[in-house]
Amino acid sequence: MQVFMAQHVAGSGRLGTALGIGQMLSCGMKSISPVLVSSLFSISLQRHLAGGNLVFYILIGSTLFFVRISHFLPHAK
Repeated sequence: MQVFMAQHVAGSGRLGTALGIGQMLSCGMKSISPVLVSSLFSISLQRHLAGGNLVFYILIGSTLFFVRISHFLPHAK
């Protein structure tokens, strides 16, 4: 993702800012994701949502959604 951002940021003065914000968001998501997924797993087991497998359906659905959204990104040259 960093390479993609570096190729498409206009102006060298903004490159450091864009990469810094991208790195900050990436680190934030990497710290939040395990907590969110383990909490969803605990809730789905505790409340027997979809037989305790609701977390897997949510993860598969979000993966398919984001793969579909990624088709709107500009193609690399």
